[in-house]
Amino acid sequence: MAGWGWAWRERCPTLDVRWQSGAAMVKKNDQAIELLGGKAKAYQVDILDKASINAGFAATLNDFGRVDGMFANGGVIGEMKSFVERSEQEWDAMLGANLHGVRRCFQVAAKHMIDRAKAGDAFGLLVVTSSVAAIEGAAFNEHYGASKGR
Repeated sequence: MAGWGWAWRERCPTLDVRWQSGAAMVKKNDQAIELLGGKAKAYQVDILDKASINAGFAATLNDFGRVDGMFANGGVIGEMKSFVERSEQEWDAMLGANLHGVRRCFQVAAKHMIDRAKAGDAFGLLVVTSSVAAIEGAAFNEHYGASKGR
């Protein structure tokens, strides 16, 4: 296996909690993490819905007691078509997932880490990956490039 997410899990194999929906990939990742001696659990969370994020985070804390880091490596890619044909709704959906969804998740995680730090347990990592599209652009998918920022 390769990729940023796998590299993160190789270095932090004790626990892997994922908020995603792809059942086949979840099972494959869970098995690989367990081979490394870690624990894994996936939760289905809609990052466009703040209540779903809060519920997912609460379930994570209930099951594991704490969160030490959050790695955001997700996003959506829209249909490839001309910039002038892209609707307002398509722009909103892309920015909603790739920008605002990540921000919402990080805010919940950061609040938990700040509260722990105030109680004397100062540690937490927030890591987000972007895309080469943020640097080189994304022809016929400009809203994706814009959502990955620079």
